[in-house]
Amino acid sequence: MDAEIKKETQDGFGLSITDNNEVEHKIGVCYDGEIDGHLQDGYADKGRNRTNEESEHIKQARRYARYYVHEQRGYDTIAPRKHPEWLAVVASVIAQQPIEEFDSRFGQYYQQLRSHVDDDVLPVIELPEDEIAGLRSYRLNVHLNIDLDTVLDEQKAASLTDTISETNDVETMATEIYDALAGVVVEPAALGVAGVSELGALYQGRAEDVEITPEDPHSGPADARLELSPTKASHLDSEYLPIEGFQLLVVHHLLCQARDYYLGMGLEPPEYLRVLGLGTYRQTVRNEHLDMYDPVHATTSPVEGYRLPGFGTHLNIDSS
Repeated sequence: MDAEIKKETQDGFGLSITDNNEVEHKIGVCYDGEIDGHLQDGYADKGRNRTNEESEHIKQARRYARYYVHEQRGYDTIAPRKHPEWLAVVASVIAQQPIEEFDSRFGQYYQQLRSHVDDDVLPVIELPEDEIAGLRSYRLNVHLNIDLDTVLDEQKAASLTDTISETNDVETMATEIYDALAGVVVEPAALGVAGVSELGALYQGRAEDVEITPEDPHSGPADARLELSPTKASHLDSEYLPIEGFQLLVVHHLLCQARDYYLGMGLEPPEYLRVLGLGTYRQTVRNEHLDMYDPVHATTSPVEGYRLPGFGTHLNIDSS
């Protein structure tokens, strides 16, 4: 993928994006992230005349255009929870939380996932099991006590990425992210979780996806949104992770989300994010249905250039 801002107008920017098929796209991105124009001559104009993969290349170009404007000009053209470098920051903040604080924030989310494995644990929310035809995820919005633009600009994001070493130890990785933040407007110790939403869900219904939007009392956009799926009890001998292991799982999940947002823009993730495991719901579905994506959401088969996380088999999801 390659991008160049060609002009600025009263509404936003005109960009030239070259996708991974060497097709050039001319895309207009408004200051608020809306796409107000998209021209290209490599694929059919009407969606019904394109293959699914051709349509995905068009979507990749749009996602990358929004991201590129944010990185180059600083406008809010991308939601914080879809910004891969910011998700790495959120992961580090959660990794540094004392376990009691983590439990107080994420305890209900932990309970919901445990309820699929432990019959003695009641679910926080109930879904209509007979209507679920495939993948499901439970959603939780996470809000930090400071926003993306205060902490992370393009230069700092690049420095952060360069600072992180290649490791398959998620705890070490999170600590290195945390250390790399030192001196970027605020001290890393000042970063914390301001709050979380109620639980929501997203699942594959018999005809279409069904979304239950989480109730969120916090103002402003979420800094991250957890989208973990239940694990298969057979992999856990009917026991779920202890709370300390679940904290590590959440950190890993957010790093996998960061990986997925790179992939969804047609970009190869940086080395430290080339890990296997469950990331975003949408990218997981793409991985399962589009040959252009490797099954990096699964931990049961190798993918060249990607490594298994340094902990457990609890990441095998139940999409049946």
